[in-house]
Amino acid sequence: LHSQIDALLQSVQDLPSETLAGNPHAFYTNSVRVLPSQVNFQVDADETLLEAALKAGIALNYGCSDGSCGLCKVQISSGLTKQTRFHAYHLSEKEKAQQTILSCSYSALTDLELKADIALSTQQVSPQTIPAKIKKITHQASVTIVTLKTPVEHRFRFIAGQLARCQFANGETQAFAIASCPCDDKFIQIHLPLATDPAQNTLIHSLNVGDQVIIDGPIGDFQLNSQSNNALVFIAYGYGFSFLKSMIEQAISLERTPRIDFFWIGASKKAIYYDNLCRAWMDAIDVFHYDAIISDDIDEQKPDSPPVDKQLQSGLEYIDNQISHLEICDYYVAIPESAVDLCREFLLARGVASSQINISSF
Repeated sequence: LHSQIDALLQSVQDLPSETLAGNPHAFYTNSVRVLPSQVNFQVDADETLLEAALKAGIALNYGCSDGSCGLCKVQISSGLTKQTRFHAYHLSEKEKAQQTILSCSYSALTDLELKADIALSTQQVSPQTIPAKIKKITHQASVTIVTLKTPVEHRFRFIAGQLARCQFANGETQAFAIASCPCDDKFIQIHLPLATDPAQNTLIHSLNVGDQVIIDGPIGDFQLNSQSNNALVFIAYGYGFSFLKSMIEQAISLERTPRIDFFWIGASKKAIYYDNLCRAWMDAIDVFHYDAIISDDIDEQKPDSPPVDKQLQSGLEYIDNQISHLEICDYYVAIPESAVDLCREFLLARGVASSQINISSF
């Protein structure tokens, strides 16, 4: 009986896509449980297991995501899968008999249980050093957004919230938050803040499309708490949005929290450089709420303008008035280092547990 079931599973996996045209399962969203970690995610018929896992913030092991390296092998314990993409990597007959597949090339026909190693924390993501190339440079009023294209044979694996150390063509090396989602593994997005003094923007002026950038990392332990179902509050000051963007995208894709609030505090309108994107999220997603908090009395050219901590104090008081029960939320904050104590003490004084406060500073 076991051999017959194995043969059936393999025959389904090997069916051409058109054979499934009348299969109702091909249009369903299926649940996947990963053993032994017992984490779960959903997979649609038009996405691979790897794509669905990364979108859900589950760090399956992989290398290239195009079926060449074999690092994304998983073993199916129960359920039916379907190959949706060609892979050049050759599975042995023993692996096939054990229902081993490549997660980058297969989707789910039914609910699945599979065995795979995953990184549950930032410490479990292996260090990598890969060459990338600048694909696109976009200059905004307060930042320059750089999109890096990773090589086909090696994607950069990270958890939302982490940073990458970048060595640029001019020799400069700096660490930047990875602003793109781990699910978009072909491209890495970083945001470079513009200094008020143009003479200090030498790195930005040196960048050219096509330049090689060596990416090293990932680094940092800033990440979502996957065990919590609390409402989420994200707070950014200025360019701190780049530290939160991938985490917000992950939180949205998980569809697990009852509410997501994002408050973006800025000294001026130009500091809120991705306002249209945030408003698009709010329009499209019922549980997502966005508010830009802009100081009215700021003149960035004047030394007597209110300092950052005063702007943040004002912003935090505004947030306090918007959320009725601060203590039942988890907080993910990206602010200047000088304001970290102020923010932490503000939240603690309102009954928020220390374990619910997560701050990344710059």
